[in-house]
Amino acid sequence: MLGFKTIMKYMLSILAFLFISSETIGSEEAFPAPNEIYRDLRENPQKWQGVEVAFEGSIIDFTSSGKNTPYFKISMPQPVNEQIWSALLFSLGTGSKVKVGDIVRVLGYYGPFDPGIKSVGSNDTGYHLLTFCVVNISTNETYFMPQGLKQCEAWQRGELPKI
Repeated sequence: MLGFKTIMKYMLSILAFLFISSETIGSEEAFPAPNEIYRDLRENPQKWQGVEVAFEGSIIDFTSSGKNTPYFKISMPQPVNEQIWSALLFSLGTGSKVKVGDIVRVLGYYGPFDPGIKSVGSNDTGYHLLTFCVVNISTNETYFMPQGLKQCEAWQRGELPKI
């Protein structure tokens, strides 16, 4: 059970992050999404496992994972023109916070998916992004897993690990 101080710390962190992110979503440096790395990622998946990566695109398919969390397919724009599945590691609560047609940026770890989860049956790539931070460009909202706050804040500042 979380104590009052811990809950307040999370709430203040969330409010600070949302305030900062709402002012910087339009900035080119904030929340970088270097889609061009996807080709290397697809050709060398082992090299990229466990590395934080981010992508931007339009949601073209949406379902729920076996853990009742969003699972959606993102189509990246030209010149990349690739697609990647994104498995959120957290619930967005009641009501859909992201939907087909939304433009999003996602941050997470690229890795193999569990074929035992029925909802990933349409994912024929064998891999997906284990996502812990989502910026919905269409609605100007940011969602993240509290345990990933530090990574999301670094991403907001334009920092991504280099390979």
